[in-house]
Amino acid sequence: SPADKAGARTGDVIVAIDGKNVARSGDVRRALRDKKGGDSVRLEVIRNGSRQAHSPGEHCKRCR
Repeated sequence: SPADKAGARTGDVIVAIDGKNVARSGDVRRALRDKKGGDSVRLEVIRNGSRQAHSPGEHCKRCR
């Protein structure tokens, strides 16, 4: 799935997109609304109790 390719894991909680805090699913949709395929996005997630930053596009490039 796209989420798998982006490095997302079950249990990840998205807390920021491109440096903007998100608290609700509507915040996530608004943050991504103007993005197009191929645009870079920086996600901050809580994973296993720690805050981590990910750039899914960079992860996908490494997977190819």
